[in-house]
Amino acid sequence: MAYRLAYKHDEKGNAIEGNLKSLIEAVSNGCDVKVLVEDDKRGLYIFKTDFVFVNGGFVCAQNPYGGVSTIPDTDGTLKWNDDILYNWMVIACTKGYLDITRPMVGSVERCPGKEHTREYHSMTWFIDK
Repeated sequence: MAYRLAYKHDEKGNAIEGNLKSLIEAVSNGCDVKVLVEDDKRGLYIFKTDFVFVNGGFVCAQNPYGGVSTIPDTDGTLKWNDDILYNWMVIACTKGYLDITRPMVGSVERCPGKEHTREYHSMTWFIDK
């Protein structure tokens, strides 16, 4: 399935490309959404959303299943973090923030030192139509 750009914003939620109203309309019509995050620390990454919320002229999208902890290898690629395993779950918002929580695998306790953060990033929102 091909996705197309619906909306892109900077880390403060200011529009760069596309149209927020078009994204809201697509979500309201049941389109699937993917979010590309431009992260200075982690690089570019994209995730498919499982729950998408529209409220007050903005969109928030959640991936509650996320990934399992990885760390950069010496060559810059990713490898499993053998020291500690945690899930990585996110909520992205067109206001520019990425809300991240990291519970331990098989537990509701959060990963020590990586509990809960809110980061601000440029993001591109894609829809499946």
